[in-house]
Amino acid sequence: MNRDMKLRLKFFIPIIIISLIVIIGTYFFISYQIKENIIKQSIVSATNTVKQYKTLRKYYNRNVIAKMKKNGDGKIKINFDHKNNSDTIPHPGSMIQDMGALIGEQKEGIKLKLYSDFPFSNRANIILDAFSTKAMETFRSGQIDKAITSVEIFEGKESVRVSIPYFMVAPGCVNCLNTGTDMPKNDWKIGDVRGALEVIVPIEAQLISAEALGMQIIGLFLIFLLLILGTIYVLFGNMILTPLKHLQVGLEEFFKFLNKKSENITPIKISKYDEIGRMSSIINQNIEKSKSIIEEEDHFLKEIQKMSEEVSNGYLYKRLDNKIDSQNLEKLRITFNEMLDNLQNNIAGSTNKILDVLVSFGKLDFTNTVRNDSGKIAVALDQVITLITDMLVENKSIGLTLQNSSQVLLTNVDTLNKNSNITAVSLEETAASLEEITGNIRGNTENIAKMASYANELTSSATSGQKLASDTTVAMDEINTQVSAINDAIGVIDQIAFQTNILSLNAAVEAATAGEAGKGFAVVAQEVRNLAARSAEAAKEIKELVENANTKADEGKSIADSMIHGYDDLNQNISKTLELIVDVKTASKEQLIGVEQINDSVNQLDHQTQENVSVTTIVQGIAKETDEIATLIVENADEKEFIGKENVQAKALKNKNIIATPAPIKVIDKAPEIKSTPVTPKDTLKKIPTKTPPT
Repeated sequence: MNRDMKLRLKFFIPIIIISLIVIIGTYFFISYQIKENIIKQSIVSATNTVKQYKTLRKYYNRNVIAKMKKNGDGKIKINFDHKNNSDTIPHPGSMIQDMGALIGEQKEGIKLKLYSDFPFSNRANIILDAFSTKAMETFRSGQIDKAITSVEIFEGKESVRVSIPYFMVAPGCVNCLNTGTDMPKNDWKIGDVRGALEVIVPIEAQLISAEALGMQIIGLFLIFLLLILGTIYVLFGNMILTPLKHLQVGLEEFFKFLNKKSENITPIKISKYDEIGRMSSIINQNIEKSKSIIEEEDHFLKEIQKMSEEVSNGYLYKRLDNKIDSQNLEKLRITFNEMLDNLQNNIAGSTNKILDVLVSFGKLDFTNTVRNDSGKIAVALDQVITLITDMLVENKSIGLTLQNSSQVLLTNVDTLNKNSNITAVSLEETAASLEEITGNIRGNTENIAKMASYANELTSSATSGQKLASDTTVAMDEINTQVSAINDAIGVIDQIAFQTNILSLNAAVEAATAGEAGKGFAVVAQEVRNLAARSAEAAKEIKELVENANTKADEGKSIADSMIHGYDDLNQNISKTLELIVDVKTASKEQLIGVEQINDSVNQLDHQTQENVSVTTIVQGIAKETDEIATLIVENADEKEFIGKENVQAKALKNKNIIATPAPIKVIDKAPEIKSTPVTPKDTLKKIPTKTPPT
């Protein structure tokens, strides 16, 4: 027996058992309910029938009995014994019993009974059964609002019995019962319970029919149940077992994928989107999501493996950029990235760069740097490279400087050696020249004495010229005084001419006012005006001449003042010349003494020059050793590769004169001959700058 059959049995056996229990329970429930419904319907029907009889009795009593009593002439009687008497109509109770008998004949088994615990004499022999007795006792106890019902065997048949009370409602009835001689009770009043009206409805046939109907319903229910179970059986296989089988296959494929036995997942086959289909769809979605997560995790693990390889290869700038849905793996990714960030910040983005730099260090190549990296070790290594480069540049620069200086030193030592030899030769020639200079100085001293005599004579002449210039200045001042007086007189003439012109104008106005008598006076006034104008013009011309003379006098005075100042300067120059002559005379004497001392110094200098030659030989050896040291420093620096190696220059020293190569001393084969030419006082005066006094 396969698993599908086991599942079907597990599913259908409880259903069959439950169905049988339900069928049996339903049978009894339906039978009970049908019986109860029949009883209830019978009770309701009997109750309605009783109420109908009661209503009919009431109607008969009001519309027949009452009218007969009111309008009758006594010929027709009302009595229970109406069947044997043609002049007697039935009493209301008798009418009810008669109608019940007739209805019982028409409707099989239904009976109508009217009874009382105080019956008429003709029904005194009727004995009430247990139900009737109970009904009357209930009504007598005052419980008259509810019908008395019972289901029991009556006359061999299961029947429904319903009893309701009937009351004394007509005064005639009350009077009849109270006045009758054969009545068991004579104190009746309206509203009293007279008796009970009972309907008996047999229900046995109905119960048999209901039982048959129940069996039919159960049979139909069994057939319907079998159809349903067969349909469920088929549908269960198609809708439950098949989807579950597909679900099982899909889950097995998924677990194979989880257990790494398969690389692909076959989704669960969905034939219908019912509950199992929706569940399978949800499982497919979760399988796809799980597959995506597993693949993502596998991809993440591969990324970590690749990242580990990158880190082991020295690349610390790589990062795990793809986010992971798994919280733990996402935390691992963030932690891994933070670790790489710390490594990159502390070391470098790539350790290969650092290794390359260190390898280049081993090869004495300091040009390689860790470029574009902010790692602390990378930055520190770049700083170390910078320091090493600066040291190498400094070493090479110092070496070049020392090399240049040593070369200059060698050159200077050679020059010094040569110059010392030349100086020794020159000193001998200098001594001979000094003898000639001594003779020339003595001749110059004699000529200076003559120049002093000529300067005294020139001072007397300059004093006389200065006196004449002063007299000229005084004369010019007097001329200026006279010219000023003439200017004042001309001003007076000019004012007189102006006033005369005004008077002539007034006279002309008066002559014009006099008419013919003033014509002659007008002519005279015109002539006076003309004379005034000529006088003004003459005064103007004289004023211009006087002003010109005044200007010339001022120029003469200025020239005279310049001459005076010129003579003053000439006297000062002559005095200075005399002083210079005295100084030159003194200097000549001192020069003579100095030349003699120079002779002694030259002899001493010659001795020191010989010593300098020996010193320069020693210094030349030291300079060669220094040059070799400088060359070794430069070669050692050139063996290393560093930035700026080709651009390193020798340092510029503060005292540039130290390394300046001196100009070689000109070798004088023969000292120039000093010619002693006597100098006259006239020639000496030509050399002294003097200011020429203005003429």
